[in-house]
This record gives sequence, C-alpha cells and structure tokens, in this order.
Amino acid sequence: CRATNKYGSDHTSATLIVKDEKSLVEESQLPEGRRGMQRIEELERLAHEGPAGVTEEARERQKPEIVLFPEPARVLEGETARFRCRVTGYPQPKVNWYLNGQLIRS
Repeated sequence: CRATNKYGSDHTSATLIVKDEKSLVEESQLPEGRRGMQRIEELERLAHEGPAGVTEEARERQKPEIVLFPEPARVLEGETARFRCRVTGYPQPKVNWYLNGQLIRS
C-alpha cells in the first residue's frame, strides 16, 4: 500500500498466504472476530468524517501517514484476499495497492 499527496508519501506491506483446500483455515483472521471488523469500519467512518469542528481552510498541509496497517491474510486458492489500511494527510492522499511490485487496479 502506498499513499501519496503533494507533500510526500508513506507505504507499508502485508503478507498474503495462499493455501490449497486441504489446509483450510476456519478461524477468523480478524482481531476479535466480527467485533474486529466493526471496529475497523468505525475507524474508517471517523477517518472519512475528519476532525470535528475543523474547516477545510483551517487544515494544515500534511504528508500521508499510514495509521492503521494491513494485517497478514490467509486465503484458500481462488478466494479473494482483503486488506485494509487507514491513511491520514491533507490534501487527501491517493492510495494505491501493489502485489509483488505491480499496481493493482481496483
């Protein structure tokens, strides 16, 4: 994951493990199961809304910073892997995802 705006960039990575069907992973890969997913969604909502009471004009220039890092993922061959990260910065950074150095189109 690479986040970029005109003031800089930040990047991070996560491991993806792909297993064949014989080694099925049955437990949740999210922290605390479904509650972990709800917490991630709440953090994303708060990030999208921005700090309360701050106008666009009052925001300071800020280079991108990744503040929620993607977790390693395990999937079965043929399944979709999902990674999440949270990025701050102003103006809003552009976020691109890469797999083995190649840009992934979403």
